[in-house]
Amino acid sequence: HRISPDLRLQGRIYAGERDNLQFQSGNTWVGLARRFDGLGLQLDGRGRTTAGPVDWVVGLDRDRSGEQRQGGAAANGEKTGAIDRNEWNASANRDLFAQAQWRLGERWSLTTGARRSDVTLRSRDDYLTDGRDGSGEVRYRATQPVLGLTHHASDDLNLYANYGRGFETPTLAEAAYSVSGASVVGSFNPRLAAARSRHLEAGLKWAPARGARVDLAAFRIDTQDEIVSVLSTGGRTAYANATQTRREGLELALRRDWSAHWRGLASASVMRATYDQAFGAVPAGNRLPGVPARQAFASLQWSQGGFSAGASRPAQGAEVALDLVARSRLWANDANTASAAGYGLLNLRLRQ
Repeated sequence: HRISPDLRLQGRIYAGERDNLQFQSGNTWVGLARRFDGLGLQLDGRGRTTAGPVDWVVGLDRDRSGEQRQGGAAANGEKTGAIDRNEWNASANRDLFAQAQWRLGERWSLTTGARRSDVTLRSRDDYLTDGRDGSGEVRYRATQPVLGLTHHASDDLNLYANYGRGFETPTLAEAAYSVSGASVVGSFNPRLAAARSRHLEAGLKWAPARGARVDLAAFRIDTQDEIVSVLSTGGRTAYANATQTRREGLELALRRDWSAHWRGLASASVMRATYDQAFGAVPAGNRLPGVPARQAFASLQWSQGGFSAGASRPAQGAEVALDLVARSRLWANDANTASAAGYGLLNLRLRQ
């Protein structure tokens, strides 16, 4: 609802259900019956201060999700015997946020903001015949600020630097299992902490010619208590918190519109992702598994009706694209003793 030319109110409300049945390795099955709902309000405004124009937004989010989790033995894609796990898992969050973008003269703009998050995870164990009560509850709270400064060097070139803090709670699936000796057991893990990160980024956005775009960014992300898998067996995975990790690297992206019907895209990144501190038997300096040190992407695209600009509706007609994706070797474990080879992938996409 537009209250005035400089003030707009947005609202949302949703609800849904989802049932999921999965047969896992180790001859087991997991079934989830989930219900979820939420709402949000956001107020957008525009004003003017002695420092210059300002665009601002304030709002709140409220979301909930609950699921009945059951499990048992399986064979050949069929359930066998009685269930051996039955529990109700629930998550809820309450978030408040505010952000403002200030135009400081003709050449500078400043972005400030913060988000306050309050997240609760809980589990009620409805299967107690095994003599173990896996119930539990944990609450996570944090305030994450963001600060960004942009220098509008010219109409075609922006230089920027950003700082922010991140906050990532475990998911219900990550908190659903615990480690008992050398086994993964179906017991809620309230000891799993939220990951907290610090982000630094600097770069440029340049439009050297009409239909051309160059983006370059250098970044560094330090994460405390990153959530990582610690043991996986029988189709079940338990998670723990690493002490500290670091990701740092460079990203380059290019785009060129050769005509209304032809477009080229390319990007490349190099990143060093490591355990910055020792984690159990993993020494400091080891690479994070599953994160390639180098990635590249290139795409040549053709559109019969021409490419649409901005947020306008896509053009009608056929589209063809040839994509190339390349990634370097991936470490397959924390000890860096096993790896998967790098690869290249060629995709041809057609749309009518």
